[in-house]
Amino acid sequence: MLRFTSDFFLTFGADTVLVYHTLRWRFFLTEPDWQTVMLDAVRALGHILDATDCVITSDFHPAYAAFFDGASFAEALAAGGPDDGEVPTLADLYREWVPEEYADSIFKPTRDGDFRQIWWDRDWPIPVGWELVTTWDSKGYWRFDWRA
Repeated sequence: MLRFTSDFFLTFGADTVLVYHTLRWRFFLTEPDWQTVMLDAVRALGHILDATDCVITSDFHPAYAAFFDGASFAEALAAGGPDDGEVPTLADLYREWVPEEYADSIFKPTRDGDFRQIWWDRDWPIPVGWELVTTWDSKGYWRFDWRA
């Protein structure tokens, strides 16, 4: 493993170089400025390493563990189930939804650090200061054309 002071880690496998960064996955997926910076860095690494293929995924994707178990690039990508396959766009790696138990509620933070919850019809506009409770997940990998 090669660690850079910029928090990039490169781990070399039989036919793969795994590039890891300490930036939180959710920030990468939801902050366009971070995406630009990180994809530019991956693009530069692709050129330096003369990469032939590149995928972007989280460190909780099955390919990550498979890589550390000695899998080849193709074997690592095949390690996951149907939800772990290729997605068409980077944005498709981020999935957000309202959990069923909160489907008819909105929430507002209170001054004491707690939350106030009230029933709310989904067809009504959400008042200022209130919000839906959402959760998120990430599945799959995105094939990044670093040469573009």
